[in-house]
Amino acid sequence: ISDGTSDIFIATKEGMSIRFNEDDVRGMGRSARGVKGITLSKEDSVIGMEVLEKDTKDTILMVTGKGYGKRSEPTEYRVQSRGGVGIITQKTTDKVGNVIGTTKVKPTQELILSTDQGQVIRMKITDISVLGRNTQGVRLINLDEKQEFVTSLAVVDDEEKAGEGIH
Repeated sequence: ISDGTSDIFIATKEGMSIRFNEDDVRGMGRSARGVKGITLSKEDSVIGMEVLEKDTKDTILMVTGKGYGKRSEPTEYRVQSRGGVGIITQKTTDKVGNVIGTTKVKPTQELILSTDQGQVIRMKITDISVLGRNTQGVRLINLDEKQEFVTSLAVVDDEEKAGEGIH
């Protein structure tokens, strides 16, 4: 949900992202096709979208398929026109894998990471380093060679219900 003055942040599995003003997206009917948010390379796909308020204190969390992750300040991402190719937000290599999820997070939240082999860990968001956007991140979980993330989920503090974040 947005107040009409926020920015839209879109990220792709190959580590590209774009941030543009939400008023660049015109209102349309239910059956309309929509507008292009980001131009994708042939093998790329969108993995997440967030609404960023102008004065947000949240950080942007990126998690890769090989167990790496990082948080970045929204100010690292300049506002562009929608439909462009965007900028590099996460270095993707064979070592770190593709981006599997992105979400905005608060310092009071925790992150649950789960692998396809059933390994699950939980960590505080504040334990994840805040790094520049064009970096690979830090190792969040040690994986065997055959393991790959299948899901990661940001969880709020005990006072609130779990279930927000990356799915």
